[in-house]
Amino acid sequence: MSNLILIRNHLKYIMASVKLQKLFLAGLISVISSASLADVEQVTLNSQHLQTLVVELASSSDDLSMTNTVVRTTTWKITSNNAITIDFSGASPEDNEIVEIPRFYKQEVDAKNNYITGQYDYLETLFGIKIDNVDSTARTPFIADNTWEGGSSALGSPELLTDKLHYLSPHGHWGSIMPSDQGDFSLTLYSKGSVVDSAQSGRYTMNVTLSVAANEQLNP
Repeated sequence: MSNLILIRNHLKYIMASVKLQKLFLAGLISVISSASLADVEQVTLNSQHLQTLVVELASSSDDLSMTNTVVRTTTWKITSNNAITIDFSGASPEDNEIVEIPRFYKQEVDAKNNYITGQYDYLETLFGIKIDNVDSTARTPFIADNTWEGGSSALGSPELLTDKLHYLSPHGHWGSIMPSDQGDFSLTLYSKGSVVDSAQSGRYTMNVTLSVAANEQLNP
């Protein structure tokens, strides 16, 4: 199994890819004897082709059409020849600590434009996900649902996005995801930040990590 982690900062993006390719060839030879003078050799060849996995950032854009709300749309292209699983994580500062909650945040400044230590403002942050061009998922019972928490409506909390053990998280919602026969599909994360009345104006930042893991399904 291979792991690939992409770190997405709303100001800067890092793309990484992992590709694993290896081919094993095993030969099993058996000899069949008969009463005739001729011998027949039967050869059975078994090949095992390991899973490949490539993830790339395809696009990113902001929607500012709603008053006091921003929706960041980030799409990844995931290419694999077998099933994968997805998880999300993130962090933001709170007081003088870092907490594992992805959300839009900004450090407050005073009247002289100096940062105020330990003081941050936040936007109300919600998430949604949409997957396209998949063959199937491990969701039981199987439902042909390609959205999580409303997709572009972004109804999911940061805690639910990142709690991979919760059955309603993206991991729990879909389980294994099998790409289409073309071998690739797209995953779009919608990150919505809504202004709270007390929030100080300025630039707000958020960091989210997408983890994609190979989860090869074999039916011997």
